[in-house]
Amino acid sequence: MADRRILDLGAQDPELENSPIETHGNPDDEFSEAAPIDEEFCIYNGNRYPSGTYVRSGTAVLRCEHGVWVESGPSDPANP
Repeated sequence: MADRRILDLGAQDPELENSPIETHGNPDDEFSEAAPIDEEFCIYNGNRYPSGTYVRSGTAVLRCEHGVWVESGPSDPANP
């Protein structure tokens, strides 16, 4: 991931609009059994980001995949 630009957005604000975050291996994600989301963007703190965008959120790097943020690794650049 070192060659990709990662936007440092800080923590999500629960009072703003946010797309769901999928945590790998968590079958209890509330959207996992809902109809698939197929958007060209994800929302983070009320702002839209196109599919394929990487962001740093707290201790995780997230990647936008058609309307859902997917955990893609730790956010510590010294410990990829």
